[in-house]
Amino acid sequence: MGDCKQLEVLELDNNQLTYLPISITELKKIKTLQLAHNQFNEFDYSWLKIKSLEILNLSYNQLSSLPNSIGELKSLKTLILNNNKLTFLPSSIQHLDNLELLILSHNKLQNLPPEIKKMKSLKTLILIGNNFSKKDQVSIKEDFSNCAVYF
Repeated sequence: MGDCKQLEVLELDNNQLTYLPISITELKKIKTLQLAHNQFNEFDYSWLKIKSLEILNLSYNQLSSLPNSIGELKSLKTLILNNNKLTFLPSSIQHLDNLELLILSHNKLQNLPPEIKKMKSLKTLILIGNNFSKKDQVSIKEDFSNCAVYF
């Protein structure tokens, strides 16, 4: 990866990947990381130290959880996590201050951490195909009255 230090977009979709090399942290200017349709279930999240990242797509993997360090991606504007096996989100997600789009469709979520309400930049929250009760759906829509929420 040493020769790619100016790289801004890295698309690794559909590769059956199960891990990323630690050398990915050398990509200091990367803004978009596409990792959809791979085989990630859990892996070394050391690449979350990439502070320039604005778009992260981890859809269609086997993720059952996210690390607390997800909140360190301060530049992130779009986080795509649909079609995984997520059952909860870490409270540190509230620290994604610039996040505008959060796609969590078709996971196994039943609730969201209360801290998620602190995400003032969020414009679109997509929760289609999860296990939210009608009561929780109403509550979430109230909590995000300035945000488009889809169930």
